[in-house]
Amino acid sequence: MPQPTPPTDTRPARRTRAELITLITEAQAEAEEAKDRRKSITPILSAIAAMCMVALLLGFYLGGK
Repeated sequence: MPQPTPPTDTRPARRTRAELITLITEAQAEAEEAKDRRKSITPILSAIAAMCMVALLLGFYLGGK
């Protein structure tokens, strides 16, 4: 009769305190980068929206003549 195989540990290995601190630090740095990226994109999007509004108003003005 075959012997049963011992169960394999399917859980990931426990992380050490230093590894957890490193992961948290990296996540905070990525969050800061994402926030800075959003801050730099917002003015560009606002300028594009303003140009679209000007083009739309100009189209209404010239189309009404």
